[in-house]
Amino acid sequence: MASRDRVLSLDGGGIRGLIILEILEAIEKEAGQPIKDMFDWIGGTSTGGIIALGIATGKPISHIKEMYMRLKDQVFSGSRPYDSAPLETFLKQEFGEATVMSDIRYPRVLVTSVEGDHDPWKLHMFRSYMIINEDIEDGCEQIEEPQNHYIWEVARCTSAAPSYFHPYKQFLDGGLMSNNPTLDILTDIHQFIKPLPQMQNAEKNDSPLPQMQNADRNDSPLPKMRNAERNDSPWPKVQNADKNYKPLSKMQNGDKNDPPLPQPLQNADKEDIKVDDADAAKSQMIVEVPVRYLDVVVSVGCGYSNYVKQSTPDPHWPDLSDMIRHPQETYRLLTETKRFFKNLLEQVSISYGQPTHRARAFCKLMNVPFYRFSPLLSENVPLDCVDEERIERMLQDTNSYIEDPKNRQRIKELAARLKRFQ
Repeated sequence: MASRDRVLSLDGGGIRGLIILEILEAIEKEAGQPIKDMFDWIGGTSTGGIIALGIATGKPISHIKEMYMRLKDQVFSGSRPYDSAPLETFLKQEFGEATVMSDIRYPRVLVTSVEGDHDPWKLHMFRSYMIINEDIEDGCEQIEEPQNHYIWEVARCTSAAPSYFHPYKQFLDGGLMSNNPTLDILTDIHQFIKPLPQMQNAEKNDSPLPQMQNADRNDSPLPKMRNAERNDSPWPKVQNADKNYKPLSKMQNGDKNDPPLPQPLQNADKEDIKVDDADAAKSQMIVEVPVRYLDVVVSVGCGYSNYVKQSTPDPHWPDLSDMIRHPQETYRLLTETKRFFKNLLEQVSISYGQPTHRARAFCKLMNVPFYRFSPLLSENVPLDCVDEERIERMLQDTNSYIEDPKNRQRIKELAARLKRFQ
């Protein structure tokens, strides 16, 4: 039986994680089932990582929403950087002091962080499972097994945002490298489902590949296929293929936001793959292998603001003597430098725009439906916002986004797809 994996990716964004929870709650209500039961993989960064851990440990969305309202009052107090002790106490109370990642059986969970003790920094994936054949890069330590990571520590590591909280051990906030972790999650899934080492090192006599490589050229079917006339095609069954199957080129006129799966994948339970074009069939070598593919990828963000036109920053610094002679120019340069680094940090941790475009394009290449939900906000909401009125306006923007007819229809389509294999 072909495995149909459903993936949920959650962005980072601090208190704006309430936006993610509103959207997930809307999907739950439409589907009539808990989010935990509708996905095989859940991954997240920073606030998205905390939500992913909450869902995977069986917490209802309503409880996680209430948890966030308590978190902002208990943790975001005083001035930045905030004291880490209240955050760690809060996470221990919610997830338990002794609960480890391997205690999460299903769905599989991925949480991003950054190893700050490397130059350059290295993206780190905390997992509830183990990738057996993962390659260890030079200068990097062996990945610890999930039973060695407490869940509360993983939540602390992924949310160690610079200038907000101190690092936890060597770990920094995952948003510094993967604030929208969709592509990194898909990459990790690919690593997980790669053939195991014992399959890769199988005996030559058991593998068809060496026999094909050493075969007599005169016995190879390839030249015959290249020179074959259409009427002499060695693949007569392909010419009489099921006419209901639509190749990829005919699928491109479908819903661009939600491309359907190819028919061979939908009927991939040990069936022969058929096409209705003999020339296309000749150009492919179709090998029947166990099929495992993605059914849908869902990415949920913490909202975004419109782009604002600005002058290009130019933070070059003159000689010290020029700075003394022209103090006004020095002030301008200080302002430019501050703006430059603000823009740089925002770009490093951006989760909309190009990261979303890449994930959508990647899914389209795989013919996997991709759903992205993230509302346009009427105002920028800081990660550590505690202002009740601003948070309320943020949630109003989110509910307006959910109730928009186009988005409501997308939620209905997604819910129907998620329920299909339950």
